[in-house]
Amino acid sequence: MEQVSLQTHGNSEKAPLDRLIEEHFSPEQLKRGLVATDMDGTMFKNDLGLLVFVESLCEPRFWHYGPKKMKKLLIPPAYEELLVKGSNGETPDLPMEECKKALVLREDIILLYEVYCSLSRKGKKPMEKRPVVIEFARKMIELDRLIMGLEPHWRSHFNGQLLMRTRFFSANKKKSIDRLIRTTLARNDMDDPNRFLALRTFPKHQESLGQSMELKDLDPIDRVIQVRKEIEMILRTFHIEHGLRTVVVTTNFDQIAKEVTQNEPYDFLKTEKRRNVKGTIVKTHESKPKRNRCEPKEYYTSRLLNVPPLGEEKRCIAQEAARRRQRILLVACGDSLAGDGAMGLQAMENGGVFIVAGDKYDETRAKFEPLSVEAVQKGVKDAANKIWYAISE
Repeated sequence: MEQVSLQTHGNSEKAPLDRLIEEHFSPEQLKRGLVATDMDGTMFKNDLGLLVFVESLCEPRFWHYGPKKMKKLLIPPAYEELLVKGSNGETPDLPMEECKKALVLREDIILLYEVYCSLSRKGKKPMEKRPVVIEFARKMIELDRLIMGLEPHWRSHFNGQLLMRTRFFSANKKKSIDRLIRTTLARNDMDDPNRFLALRTFPKHQESLGQSMELKDLDPIDRVIQVRKEIEMILRTFHIEHGLRTVVVTTNFDQIAKEVTQNEPYDFLKTEKRRNVKGTIVKTHESKPKRNRCEPKEYYTSRLLNVPPLGEEKRCIAQEAARRRQRILLVACGDSLAGDGAMGLQAMENGGVFIVAGDKYDETRAKFEPLSVEAVQKGVKDAANKIWYAISE
């Protein structure tokens, strides 16, 4: 197996993974260990949830809603009421311009959607090259970004509830979503002429399709899946050579993570019942699913109601996964201080290590300096050498 080298928080010199493992763990520890890893930004450089969403936007057959239902999915009634108040200046903590923009975007999207759903796949031009599809996708992504940017306000007004983009998947059968995910994962050719997707708005649609808002061209979206080879090799080493169990703890749509562990290069994590994936979506407000549809807990509006903040929740999930397997959380992998830091600190307190994925050592180390300080304050011995950095060249 190809060897990978890492740096630590206390030493910028690269050291082989095998040497670090030998220095930090006894064989007895490893026999009882569990690895918990984040997915987006850690196992992969890109956000798979966004890429699956983009893939769906270029596939009209994926969308089964009438305009009225689509309008409610874009901005559910309770959120609409709050945005209207924000746009009128009645809710001081909400940014007025963002609220106005979200409401206008929704109206533009609905007008595009009625045309979008009627498009035929016949003809030489691919769907993703057609102006209506391009503008629909551009405005859907813009609304998605606005919704995510308003996340702190959703938390305060809706008791921590989040509005998930996976709400748009609720009209599809599980096998349809799996097919969409597999299509996304199959994009692995760096030389693919269709690798980058350029999205924009078209001035002609202001008159012909009643569009009110013109947006800046979006930077081309790179649709090729980029595996973090360093993390892949680290997980392989712990899982195959040292026998540690591995669980993927993700805030993404857990169906995506489950499909990831069934396919290369992470198929060595495959389990028969896919119990090696744990998602953080725990509460929804969707009606009961129709037969053969995805379970509502996997998509609609929220992740948390009366549960800990995101990082703490991932820590709890990782600890519980270890407890159920009668193991110890010994290794945590992540790329986000807020999202993965608590999970990493727990592994360090358990006598293990936190492996951080990044692109530049100095920048990544600086980002995680607060965690090193907190670890020392909590009595973790040799804390600086228990944070390891897997830096992509």
